[in-house]
Amino acid sequence: MDHKWNKIRNRIASDEAGARRVYERFRREIQAAARRGDADSDAFRSLKGVLARAQTYQVPRDMIDRAIEDARSGTERYEEIRCEGFGPDGAMIIVEALTDQAERTIAGVRDVFEQNGISWSESESAACMFDAMGVIGQTDLSYEDVYKLHIEEQVNSFYILEDEDAVVSLCNAEAFAVMEQALRNAGVSAFAVVEQTMEPQDYITLPADAKAPFARMIRDLEDLKDVLQVYHNVDLDAEDEEEEAIEPPFTLSDEERGLFSTIMNAIGQVNRYAYQGSMSMTGSDYELTMMLEGDINLKPEFALHAKSSFQSGGMDVEQETIAVQDKLYSTNNLAGEWTVSDGVGGAPDNLTAYFSDANAEAAEEVRVAASGDVIHVEIRYNPSKIDKLALQHRPSSTTIAAQHRFRIDAATMLPASAVLEIESDDGNGFVSMRNEFIYTYHETAKEIVPPIGVTEMLDAAGND
Repeated sequence: MDHKWNKIRNRIASDEAGARRVYERFRREIQAAARRGDADSDAFRSLKGVLARAQTYQVPRDMIDRAIEDARSGTERYEEIRCEGFGPDGAMIIVEALTDQAERTIAGVRDVFEQNGISWSESESAACMFDAMGVIGQTDLSYEDVYKLHIEEQVNSFYILEDEDAVVSLCNAEAFAVMEQALRNAGVSAFAVVEQTMEPQDYITLPADAKAPFARMIRDLEDLKDVLQVYHNVDLDAEDEEEEAIEPPFTLSDEERGLFSTIMNAIGQVNRYAYQGSMSMTGSDYELTMMLEGDINLKPEFALHAKSSFQSGGMDVEQETIAVQDKLYSTNNLAGEWTVSDGVGGAPDNLTAYFSDANAEAAEEVRVAASGDVIHVEIRYNPSKIDKLALQHRPSSTTIAAQHRFRIDAATMLPASAVLEIESDDGNGFVSMRNEFIYTYHETAKEIVPPIGVTEMLDAAGND
């Protein structure tokens, strides 16, 4: 059976995005552990324990140093949360996360659960069917030497396996710190694995057609920004890897194209819609959150009135944009003056683009699930294809991963809300962006006109 720690390392080795996600999560863990200091008696969660694990994942030393420095000077505070769920055929899932905004994290996990038919469960209802265990792997000592050490240290519950070149021991969590130190004392200079895991007391198998969707769901959970670990009791072995390896290139099915067309037709009947939401961007040395709202006229002609607010350099910034009559007008509370340029520009959240043929061609996977009066649509994009669309609502960068999740009102076939997540490299490091929007629709257009005085000023300048 391919164990959790192997799957993580295999994804990192073959996927640059996977490595960057792991580094970002270790940054959070290191910051949280550094703030707790030596008062934390849990060897696994202590700063020493987190740093030991970071080394086994080859987290760069400069990234570790920055995280410790940020813990001393920053204001971010993280809390640990656990989410649990039950799926079909006895599947159980545990999600562990470290977050600075619990509501956001829980909503993200719940959304993935709902799209995949997983029932949310009370805390510890699934965890009681798992055993907390420490995992320690190394290449310096033999199987026999490691076995003897466990006996000498009177570890009651353990087993040992040989995994490629390493000897890996799994012991009850209470003995984790004892065995780590015993191995060091016996001459182990470096560890291949230093982890704590939740091992299911019994594994189950799923029907053949359910294995690949379940594996994709686990990856979706692991890809959530705040998630540290995902544990489950499903035996996903070599058959899953073979299925994925021979999967043909993705193309929209007739049903999916029909769904896109239906949604586009519904949007095409709308005269005006309004949006409200936020955009958050996190880079190697910055974090930005913008609150966004706006009105968009689709008929009789395109027009836009949008507002945004954020903090920059310790100052509150409020921006306003009006796009009308082939002109784009912009201002903010710091400059106080309007600027104007030709072309109406792109809307901060343009529904007419999301289900277009161009976006459909950039899709790598589309998943659709119905739940009551809501249709969940998830679009995972091919990074190279989505880059060619030159999305106007984010800085130019190289996309590593991109996905869209929509809630569609089944009665109107109009999007009720959407979440867009993009992970990219802007040349200076890893950038994570998340947009969240809620939509309302109107039968009549809103009057959107150029700012008072700006047109007259431009006319006067032209006459000069």
